[in-house]
Amino acid sequence: MTFTQFIFRSLAFLGLTTSFSAAETVINYSRDIRPILSANCFACHGPDEEAREADLRLDSFESATESDAIVPGKPDKSELIARIETNDPDDLMPPPDSGHTLTPAQKTLLRDWITSGGEYARHWSFTPPTKTTPPTTSQNPIDAFILARLENAHLAPSPKADPSLLIRRVSLDLTGLPPTLEDAEAFTANPSPEAFRVYVEKLLESPAYGEHWARMWLDLARYADTKGYEKDLPRTIWRYRDWVIDAFNADMPYDEFTLHQLAGDLLPNATNDQILATAFHRNTMTNDEGGTDDEEFRVAAVKDRVDTTMQVWMGLTMACAKCHTHKYDPISIEDYYSAYAIFNQTADHDRSDDSPLHPTPTKTQAEQLAQLEKGLDEINNSLAQKPDDFDSAFATWKAQNPPAWKPVTMTAFESKSGITLENRDDQILVARGTKPAEDAWALTVTPADPSITALRLDVFQPDAIPSDWKGGNFTIDFSLELLVEGAPPQPIKLKNARAGYEQKDWPARNAIDGKKTTGWAVGGNDTKQNVALFELEKPLTIPPNAKLRFHLTFPYKNQLIITSFRFATTSSNPATLSPDLDFTGSSEAHFAQHIHP
Repeated sequence: MTFTQFIFRSLAFLGLTTSFSAAETVINYSRDIRPILSANCFACHGPDEEAREADLRLDSFESATESDAIVPGKPDKSELIARIETNDPDDLMPPPDSGHTLTPAQKTLLRDWITSGGEYARHWSFTPPTKTTPPTTSQNPIDAFILARLENAHLAPSPKADPSLLIRRVSLDLTGLPPTLEDAEAFTANPSPEAFRVYVEKLLESPAYGEHWARMWLDLARYADTKGYEKDLPRTIWRYRDWVIDAFNADMPYDEFTLHQLAGDLLPNATNDQILATAFHRNTMTNDEGGTDDEEFRVAAVKDRVDTTMQVWMGLTMACAKCHTHKYDPISIEDYYSAYAIFNQTADHDRSDDSPLHPTPTKTQAEQLAQLEKGLDEINNSLAQKPDDFDSAFATWKAQNPPAWKPVTMTAFESKSGITLENRDDQILVARGTKPAEDAWALTVTPADPSITALRLDVFQPDAIPSDWKGGNFTIDFSLELLVEGAPPQPIKLKNARAGYEQKDWPARNAIDGKKTTGWAVGGNDTKQNVALFELEKPLTIPPNAKLRFHLTFPYKNQLIITSFRFATTSSNPATLSPDLDFTGSSEAHFAQHIHP
């Protein structure tokens, strides 16, 4: 079944059930009886074995008839009728103190139902749909149901809409937009059935068709929801929105539409679009509040996926069964957690950056990436087939193009809390000891460059550099001073701080503003390496035997402290530098790009 067929068949079904309800005289269990039993009886005599009384179930034919509560065809021998019609308050059901009372019409309806056989019917979402033969008519099969209902009620259909009204209606219905002036004038001049068919096909082929009808599905997918919880931040998942629009415009079969969103990543050789479709279930809430347990909220997300799947595809509320067997529908707590087990295979951990993330380039971006990969392959091929003089040429070029950044060497370290720093061979410093809630460090270093124009701070994450500490976010304040023997420390003013990533309201410039209530933070990028640059207000020439001392303060009492890091200096023009991850700028790859621009 295609999308168009699904939409119109759904509308026809809704029209059918609404149109014929008034004409039916046969008692319908789902429409007439279930609501009475559900509202008044199932709480004590339903599926929930914990709440069930007198070991009596009225939610199924088998359980109700084996206890004589219902004797099909014999209401006077049915205990149900005796209990709802008695005047004895000790026997009356529902009990007087329950707050429920059956009306005379409801009692009559239950008696008539048992007289007619007391037939039960499953909820419609558990019943496979059956094909219905439309009433005989020369009209469209959808209209046939409506016309038959009107004839049964001795009513005539509304007058046929005039051409201008008809084209406006169909355009608004299929695209949400009014017709263009040109289309309206053309159709009004020739309102033939063929012209109408051609115009409808034009609307169905318009991108606006998918954009309009995708809104219905995006609401079900909770696309417009924010992340929720304490910060209630917005989310960015527009690529999934585009996938839904494209699926509608491509008239994707409904079974494929379902499969791709629930398990597209599990298909053999899954395409990028099939994986993108599974973002249907990445719209769960994410708790960005500090100190929360990631697993707790991952579990909450899995439960949301179970609940949403049942609501969207089954039209059924399953959420109640996460705590107890459903009181009104045949869903046990075992059923719920069986469904939960299917979804409990996710890799997401309620991270503030919504990781893990999957790249989903657009068609244009994919073409650009292919061109870049082709260029990279050419560079790698050049490296693999390098000439005999490549090594000497590279050595000469490297000498002429020294690294922009030179790491400093630690000579002394002080910590307010007493932690220590391990100085690795690559000049990366790693914190050791018990991680304090807050701390202040004084780091004395020897710069490798006698002239300094800017500083660079690389902060590495625990997964990249082994450490005793966990957690990647931090809040840091930073200042610098020059130490010359026999003279007091000389403060060095910094300016134009910038970083590759900055948490909202916590930019790198806050690290050097002298305020204890601010700082640089990286929430949202705290699982990756982060880099910040700090320019000196004016270039500094280091006197012989002089040193630099960095003051690093971590004032917030949530262990927001860097785990491993490296300081480096440069004498280059700061305007030519950027806080990217390229530290050396003199690798073989850079040389290959130099000779193959």
